[in-house]
Amino acid sequence: MDVKTFLAELLSVMTTLDFVEDTDLKTESIVLSGRVYLKKNNFLALYLS
Repeated sequence: MDVKTFLAELLSVMTTLDFVEDTDLKTESIVLSGRVYLKKNNFLALYLS
């Protein structure tokens, strides 16, 4: 499994949690960044290179 697929699946699974509102995945050259938007205006940022 490549890194992009791993991060996409991780974010997808996280949306099943009750405290997660949304997720976002961006590819920027060699860095993948993901953001998990949580309730109460919080977020979790993930970066993989």
